[in-house]
Amino acid sequence: FPSRPLHARDEASTTMTAYAPVSAYAPQTRRDLLIEHIKGELYHGFALGLPQTYGETMAKLERMIEEHRALDGVPGARVSRLKELVPTIGRFHTPLPLEEAWRRYDFKYCVSARSQVP
Repeated sequence: FPSRPLHARDEASTTMTAYAPVSAYAPQTRRDLLIEHIKGELYHGFALGLPQTYGETMAKLERMIEEHRALDGVPGARVSRLKELVPTIGRFHTPLPLEEAWRRYDFKYCVSARSQVP
């Protein structure tokens, strides 16, 4: 593994420095822009204290993914809204029922009832 210093020392120092391995999969190098977009969309409802908007946000994202799937691979088709927002988005081979998934997850873990989410 390549390594990087844990802390900086001046060049005149005779103390040895400790090194930590650098992972090729560090979070700052491997960001999924779709996940970042979804987190950003959900943040607005959480910051405003509007938990009812989480399901609406998931439904909106589900519609955007369906639009992207419908336009993907069609010659001369316009660029989907999702592709405009997340340029690195790839191809979706199956539908993603995000709204239903959100309802099930929220029913089980009560995320929308929380005042702080870790």
